Amino acid sequence: MMQRPFSDLTDRGKAARIRQLALDGLQSEYRVTDPAIRRLSMSSFNSVFRVDHSSQQSVLRVGDACRIHPPGVEDVEAAWLRDLADSGFVVPVNIATTDGASHTVFDHSGVPEPRTCSMFRWVEGVPLTQRLSAESMTAAGVLLAELHEHARSDTLASMATDVRADRVVYFHSENRVLTHESRHGTLLVEAIDRIQRLLDEIWRSPPHQPHLLHG
Repeated sequence: MMQRPFSDLTDRGKAARIRQLALDGLQSEYRVTDPAIRRLSMSSFNSVFRVDHSSQQSVLRVGDACRIHPPGVEDVEAAWLRDLADSGFVVPVNIATTDGASHTVFDHSGVPEPRTCSMFRWVEGVPLTQRLSAESMTAAGVLLAELHEHARSDTLASMATDVRADRVVYFHSENRVLTHESRHGTLLVEAIDRIQRLLDEIWRSPPHQPHLLHG
């Protein structure tokens, strides 16, 4: 029986296909047998699954078909997470494949494009919104400042990447937002220009390479 094209599936159908791709990859690239796998999110750019196996909990991130980051960014991510853990931060440390790689590429007959995937240690916690207060937001701000400062470390400085956070729109060499026709007229263009002037001022004499942290 012929499978329906991936693009014709409902969101639930696409999730089932991605889940099967994840299961196949877990067994072939991580040697994880009989895992219990539960989808955590497909609403963002990536698909994220919790993986329970051998009394352990992990997280598998299945990338989107569209690649927006430069080659090698997963290696930088894994190295920085390891460095953060060594510095005392509680972070989802990268779990290497059986070949020792920080990431791998899965494919599946029911999914037209191969997907770049990474696995991480599970970290217990609750969403920040469940403990929202002035104190928790202040603590989150302090943590973000510490993370940005830590990103100046030798671990990241020694790894050249093409991601420089000195532009408002930087995922493509061409800013396509400028040509986007919107019912808001020139609002987006004016906002980009306003923020770009601010970024230019911030990075006029940078203490380190401009960088952007998220997620």
